[in-house]
Amino acid sequence: MEQIDVIILRVVKGIANEKEQKFVESWRLENDENENLYRELKLVWLKTGRLATMKTFDTESALQRFHQCIGATSNKTKSQWIWLRQIAVLMLIPLLSIVIYKQFTTTENNKVANVIQKIVCPEGTQSSVTLADGSIVKMRSGATLSYPVDFNRTVQASGELYFKVHSDPSHPFIVNVDDVMVKVTGTQFGIKYDNTERLFEVILDEGRVELYDSKEKGNLKFLTKLQPGEKATYNLTKKHFTKGKVGASNTSYWWKPTLVFKNAKIDEVKKKVERWFGVEVKVVDSSKWKDYRLSARVNDETLEEFLQIIELMGEITYSIKTDINSKKQVVIEMK
Repeated sequence: MEQIDVIILRVVKGIANEKEQKFVESWRLENDENENLYRELKLVWLKTGRLATMKTFDTESALQRFHQCIGATSNKTKSQWIWLRQIAVLMLIPLLSIVIYKQFTTTENNKVANVIQKIVCPEGTQSSVTLADGSIVKMRSGATLSYPVDFNRTVQASGELYFKVHSDPSHPFIVNVDDVMVKVTGTQFGIKYDNTERLFEVILDEGRVELYDSKEKGNLKFLTKLQPGEKATYNLTKKHFTKGKVGASNTSYWWKPTLVFKNAKIDEVKKKVERWFGVEVKVVDSSKWKDYRLSARVNDETLEEFLQIIELMGEITYSIKTDINSKKQVVIEMK
């Protein structure tokens, strides 16, 4: 049995010589049992990966030993050989089923676990995502959200997002933002993260969240717990952390379709307008804007309607251009 394995293996791998190929073909044609055994052995080797691990063999001596074992035998020996082959086939079938099942399920599970779903909110838009556990994530322009297809209540985020997390105390919900980890069970909160400045901000609306610095994997550094109406900011570059109270008006606008400027400098106005409307903003002669401050609120207004409103305030004028890629550029300057 062991020697026919070796010869069949060489045939299956395509490295058998002419003599070996003819021998196996002749052996398979002897009866249906041989043919069935050949197929079963071939299938087992293919599914278990044994083909990839077998080395070279002394096929000539193996062939001789094979003839000595099953060649010109008595009827008694031949019947014993047939009986052994039948047992071998019966043993291989359940073994093969187990091997194929384990290999298939393990491979498929690994494939699913390794597949990452990434969602990017297009510039100038807002979107909402419902996760497999029922949690809802609202995303602002340019925000990203990544998570395994085989969802495990762990996500990676960047930009401006608002989370309504489905309550499940036994399975915490984890939001990773750069080196910050936000841990919750069921709550509502908004986060902002600026990749350029590496500035993280979170405002809690309902429930409770825990914040950690996760730069050193396996060694989380606890930062704080937040209660509703509290805000935390964390400069990841400087490792500077602050925490404080915020008013209801400051928390609610963040995740509603509203853009708010409160005594904002021109740099803040430029950045928010670019993200909100998905345009490029060019400020002419920035030295003139030192004392400029803007307080305004954008609800459902279009870009042009918003610009018209701030122009009517009497301090600025604007123009809108379109580049070769059909992207709008807003040019603003002091009157």
